Amino acid sequence: GRERKTDKNRERRDLPHSPGFEKAGKSPWQRAFRPFSVYGSVKLGIIKLLKEYSTKSDILFAFRLLHNFRWESILNRMKNSGFLFIDKEEGVSSRRVDNLLRKKRGEKHVGHLGTLDPFASGLLIVAIGEATKRLPYLSDDRKTYVATLVLGKETDTLDLTGKVIKEKEVPALTKEEILKAMENRTKTYEQEIPSFSATHYNGKRRYDLAREGVKIPVLKKTVSVYQRNLLQFDSSSIVFSAEVSKGTYIRSLGKDLALELDTLGYLSKLRRTHIGKFSVEDALPLDKISNGNILPMDKVLDDIDSYEVTNANDIKRARHGNELNLPLATPLLFIKDNQTILALYKKEGNRYVCVKGFNQ
Repeated sequence: GRERKTDKNRERRDLPHSPGFEKAGKSPWQRAFRPFSVYGSVKLGIIKLLKEYSTKSDILFAFRLLHNFRWESILNRMKNSGFLFIDKEEGVSSRRVDNLLRKKRGEKHVGHLGTLDPFASGLLIVAIGEATKRLPYLSDDRKTYVATLVLGKETDTLDLTGKVIKEKEVPALTKEEILKAMENRTKTYEQEIPSFSATHYNGKRRYDLAREGVKIPVLKKTVSVYQRNLLQFDSSSIVFSAEVSKGTYIRSLGKDLALELDTLGYLSKLRRTHIGKFSVEDALPLDKISNGNILPMDKVLDDIDSYEVTNANDIKRARHGNELNLPLATPLLFIKDNQTILALYKKEGNRYVCVKGFNQ
């Protein structure tokens, strides 16, 4: 065992990324390979091949191969980067949608904007590849939902997936009474966060603690309800639409509406129809998505101004995330080179500083 361990240590010392390899008197090609250690397993594979050769031309060819391999990988990734508008079906979690796309496309960088509960359906914006870096800059301050509220019962999850914990008689309701109750909640107020939610408490998800039976203190957050419309109602349910601020829990909104009507309630259906300016009408079911449905990043982020740099020095500085002096007053903008986005810059005083660089 000790001999095998010694052999392993010797192998590690032979690798170019070892700090002591230069002192060990390694060959020139090993010393030259030092700057390329960032390429990881690709580097090690080429090193293995180089051990069979020693001529200068072979070494230079390997370096060119490694360099081209990296940039070909980046260009392929950029070609397949963008946004997908998914019409998520009921019974599938938002994370599951990400995982299915990740597996289908062979792309590890996949993320979505605004999580939908598994029981909910509707618009889910998914970013692929380099587009994941731009998710924070998508406008999602306002979202619109259509919800069905079942009256007379309350579940522990405030939706149809939970168990009934309370029941109460439903009074005879008129359209005017429902509209008045809706108007009372069409404003900014402190909303109670549901026990079954993805927010953290003491380092754990609240829904995990709720399933374990742990008592969680009531927490509230400030939300805004910009508009609510009554779509239909009967003696046992209400269907309404709501335009709300980011982070609003529609389940809690339904519960609050039921309480205003002197009864209880839970959501049996929930569908997101809009995220900012984007509509579910432009979305497709997951099983009908193809490469042709990927929207370019520029098209989705067209609400952020852009600036085309032509000076070679400015292009170089933007690629490296250096400060820029531009004759502009726009607070936030994309820096472009030949219609290709290089980075996102924001104005600070008389200069622009890099917020985020992109591999383009």
